[in-house]
Amino acid sequence: MGVLADVLAKLHDCYQVCHRECCQTIVRALMLIVKAILVGRDTIITCRRPLHFLLILHSQRSHGSYIKSGGLRWERMTEKTDAYIESEGLEATVDPKLDRAVYRRPGFDGVATPQQMDEAIARALRAHRKGKGLSRAEVALLLGSLEQVYGRYERAVTKLHATQVIHLCEVLRILPDDLLYEAAPHLWGETPEEAHERRRVLKLIQELPFDTLRSISAILDNIFALQKSQA
Repeated sequence: MGVLADVLAKLHDCYQVCHRECCQTIVRALMLIVKAILVGRDTIITCRRPLHFLLILHSQRSHGSYIKSGGLRWERMTEKTDAYIESEGLEATVDPKLDRAVYRRPGFDGVATPQQMDEAIARALRAHRKGKGLSRAEVALLLGSLEQVYGRYERAVTKLHATQVIHLCEVLRILPDDLLYEAAPHLWGETPEEAHERRRVLKLIQELPFDTLRSISAILDNIFALQKSQA
């Protein structure tokens, strides 16, 4: 079993340079071996997504749970789930803190790790804090915290929860996307250029006086109504 886990781990490493279909073909063949090995055990393996199966095995091997459990954790995929994954462009990947595969939408440079996203949020937080001319000690005071504790947020040592993000936005007078954009710009557009432009326009809209905003909103309503009628 350990040898097979090693083989699957190496396949995971090779996946980045292999064509998807080629990799899946190899995994399907290895699955037949795994099924044969597990005959007589309680574990039942059904694989609609070979890559998902591969990542689960690799993840369990990394955490030691594969050897300890003597079996596999496999979660069945329905046709509806499969269709959703395909339509939304999600890809299976591994979160080092979990013992199963997770699905993510790739960014412009691939799938960012949780640590990379945390570091991007931390950089944005530090930049906005400095932009307000505040020290870490001053922001910590406004948060009802300690400088040492707040400093862990800016060093990406401690993760920010949603309520803490809201509190920081209140204190720094910024919006959540001011912290989140650099961590996941692909959520704003299909290309870096589109994401940047949408973000720029949103920032402009946020700074408009309310009366001007209402006028622009009315123009946009008319544009969308025209597009809908011509569809």
